[in-house]
This record gives sequence, C-alpha cells and structure tokens, in this order.
Amino acid sequence: MKPDLAPTLKTSAPHKKGAVVEYLWNIYVNRVLEINSEKVFLQAFADDLGLVTAGSVRKELEINTSEALELILLTLVELKLELSVGKCQGLVRHQKRKGQNIFNRKPIFKINGQSI
Repeated sequence: MKPDLAPTLKTSAPHKKGAVVEYLWNIYVNRVLEINSEKVFLQAFADDLGLVTAGSVRKELEINTSEALELILLTLVELKLELSVGKCQGLVRHQKRKGQNIFNRKPIFKINGQSI
C-alpha cells in the first residue's frame, strides 16, 4: 500500500469544479475591460472578448482598431496572459452613403504584426 502524499482538505460546503478559475478570469478580464472608451467598446463573453470600434473612413477605422488591439495586447502581457492571434477574427460592417465609397480595399487589422 502506497502512502497518500497529497494533503487533503475537507469542506462541508459543496463547490463547483473550476469555480476558482472563473473568479480569477473575472479579475483578469476586468483589467482588460478598463480599455473601454468613447472610441472602443469591449465585451467579455465567457473566455472571449468582443471588440467594437468605428471610423468614418477606412484609415480611421484601421487606426482606431489597431490602437485598441495594441492596448489589449499590452494589458494581457502585463497580466502574463497570451493572445492567440490565430483564433482572432475581424468583421467589418459599413454603410454606403449615396455617392460615397467608404472602402476601396478591405481594412487591415494587425495584432503584434500579424494580420487578423
């Protein structure tokens, strides 16, 4: 018979497996959500983040989005977290006004030099 070397902790209250991880995630994600501003809206969904930015022309949209992505990346680095750029996706919606073409080409968004 092998001795049990792992310490045992008995509790009387039931606990959900992984609950501590959820609390830690909330603490971390709150730091990232502080980036919200007039130009940037971040929303957390479970362990994902949604980013909404705007621009009246393509270049402005690219700049606003790139600045927001850079802030997110820097905050995650401070928290010793990594961003999986390969899993990041971008969605662009534009409304064409009469006689105006907003995008001559698709906007380019980059995180740490990698296009998404």
